[in-house]
Amino acid sequence: KYAEREQDLKRDEHAVKIKTMVHHLNGMLNDLLTLENIELGKITPSYTLFNFDTLVKKIVQTSASFLKEDQQLIYHSDNHDMIYHDKKIIQIILSNLLNNAIKYSGEGNQININTSTSDNTISFTVKDYGIGIPPQEQELIFKRFFRASNVLHQPGTGIGLNIVKGYVDGLNGSIDFESKENEYTVFSVTLPKIQYHE
Repeated sequence: KYAEREQDLKRDEHAVKIKTMVHHLNGMLNDLLTLENIELGKITPSYTLFNFDTLVKKIVQTSASFLKEDQQLIYHSDNHDMIYHDKKIIQIILSNLLNNAIKYSGEGNQININTSTSDNTISFTVKDYGIGIPPQEQELIFKRFFRASNVLHQPGTGIGLNIVKGYVDGLNGSIDFESKENEYTVFSVTLPKIQYHE
């Protein structure tokens, strides 16, 4: 339709929209396949030795590209431990929580990320000061395809937190949250530390 030379700009705009939608659909399909694999027990952790702080900084940097105007990601960590864990799964969990925090917070809001390790666990929290989760819907938040009534105007599939919960459970960890509508939401993840043996 936009084959003429003077219509290059219009054609390029449509090409960008098409690429964005294809990327979005591809992401949805991958999420559904991931859910199926989690349910069938086909997710086998792949453990490697890596610096926990370096990984989180990389995830924060990547998520920063999604920030709204004047939003800030504030990362705090007191440790620079090498840990033996599934790097990819941790990245999926933390990226999902961060992207939700950005999506459901307004412009100018701050998002806090904190990490810690102990002899037996690694932990991280993501806190935003956004729209929160309605109290009567909080028990449903990890259900597949569930979307809270105050986010229906936002794009989404309602399977992100279901995937996160599946991965956390698969690693024998725990995920908890606390939320007050129109004030804040904080998600806390704790995973058992895997002992590394050379």
